[in-house]
Amino acid sequence: MKRTLTRVRRFLGMRAPGSASRFKKAELHSAARLRSWPLLYYLGILLCLILIPPLVFNKTASVREEMLHAATIFGDNVDPTPWHWHLNPLGPEAFNWKRYLKIKQCSLKSWILPPPRTLSSVEMRPKNTSCPQYFQWIHSDLSPWVEKGISKSNIEMAREHAAFRVTIVKGNLYLNVYYSCVQTRALFTVWGLLLLLEKYKGLVPDVDLMFDCMDRPLIEKTQNFSYQSPPPLFRYCSTKSHYDIPFPDWSFWGWKETKLEPWDQQREKIVKASAMVQWKDKIAKAFWRGNPDVGSPLRMQLIECQNRAEVQNQNWASQQPAGQEYDASKLENQCKHRYKIYAEGYAWSVSFKYIMACGSPTLVISPRFHDFFMRGLQPWVHYIPVRPSEICAQKLCRSIDSAVKWGESKPSKAVAVGKAGEEFLRTELNMNNVYDYMFHLISEYARLQTFKPVVPEAAEVVTESYILCLAEPQFRSVLQKSRESLKVGFTPCIMPQSTKEILQDTDWAAKEHATVEWAEKECEKHG
Repeated sequence: MKRTLTRVRRFLGMRAPGSASRFKKAELHSAARLRSWPLLYYLGILLCLILIPPLVFNKTASVREEMLHAATIFGDNVDPTPWHWHLNPLGPEAFNWKRYLKIKQCSLKSWILPPPRTLSSVEMRPKNTSCPQYFQWIHSDLSPWVEKGISKSNIEMAREHAAFRVTIVKGNLYLNVYYSCVQTRALFTVWGLLLLLEKYKGLVPDVDLMFDCMDRPLIEKTQNFSYQSPPPLFRYCSTKSHYDIPFPDWSFWGWKETKLEPWDQQREKIVKASAMVQWKDKIAKAFWRGNPDVGSPLRMQLIECQNRAEVQNQNWASQQPAGQEYDASKLENQCKHRYKIYAEGYAWSVSFKYIMACGSPTLVISPRFHDFFMRGLQPWVHYIPVRPSEICAQKLCRSIDSAVKWGESKPSKAVAVGKAGEEFLRTELNMNNVYDYMFHLISEYARLQTFKPVVPEAAEVVTESYILCLAEPQFRSVLQKSRESLKVGFTPCIMPQSTKEILQDTDWAAKEHATVEWAEKECEKHG
């Protein structure tokens, strides 16, 4: 009843007894607030003018600083390796806000899970499968660190020769990029490591390693490292005179710039094309096609060989107009000869496995460098050695002619050499074994570490989703192909025990030196 009366009085404009004083006080307070409002308003504006600009400036400076040091495995915002200069189209001069924002966008998407695996992608190979014999070279390559181990200081010593640093902690891959690499070498190498982590999830140990993705090894055994172990540096090739640790090269996951598919698919294409012509119907010459302009005296000399050899200059620039296919350069179109030639370039050449995949006997000329699998090959079993002696250095063409004559006089043996090389690639160098080699090399390396790896300062986490987001469409398609063909499994092959006798027996350089006397004698005979 009381509440109703109050509402009526309000409607009629009447005041309740004793309410006048309350309204009076309220009016006084409102007037006071109105008088103080302009002062508070202007004081707030003043405080904003004082506090906000420094905050905005600091944030802008922070973003600029972050952009200044932003670097990716694609080569963004980094200079080429100083020990091997090359053109980097994504270097500091080309880096801009648009690219930076794209990198930040992809970083936010980096933890999006990749598509789930299908049943067909699950590996079904038997347990307790033995690794190929060339895996034993892992023990030899890591032997310089067996006595003292791999310390944190060893890793830092390798920093001056590294293009990037890979740190794996709890199954995640972190990256420090120091320099760019030629084309997409670094990108596809890191992609291979990410697929290794997916293939053997939870099995790859924590590691901290430095990687150089250029051609020639750098850590010479003649160098004096005082009382320390030499700096461990991973790369694609090495020699008997270097400490550099050979690791599978980028092309196993594809090489878009030369239109190469991931290794297993590319090998099958080459084998299928080669099988369309029988060996006896192929051209009775030794074939080589490549780039002689890489600082290789051997290749420059090889260009002159046109008797029992067919040698062609590979000019990539002339075969890259828009829409034109690399017909003459397609590897599956280069299996029309009875013999193939492998000649090193500036250093080891990635072409070796593609040349041997044709199934024609491969003439290997004076190899100085080796990658991770070459030492598993046997001369006269998997390839024909061609190694003119120093006194016959100017008679390379005659040595090649002698090798071709030998094959033509013993066709059954020549065919057997070609088939053995092709079979080695199929059974010993399929992608399962490539991943297993990476797994065992990293695992043995991790056992030698004398420290617990931690994420380095300024390292960025890299995931499959991040790379696929940042990659251009033409590169993304090749990356996805290699992932689609990945066989996920939980049983790496079993490492063979390392013995001195086996290493000596499979040392391809030593075997070659013992079996090339015929070539030298033939060379001298025709001198």
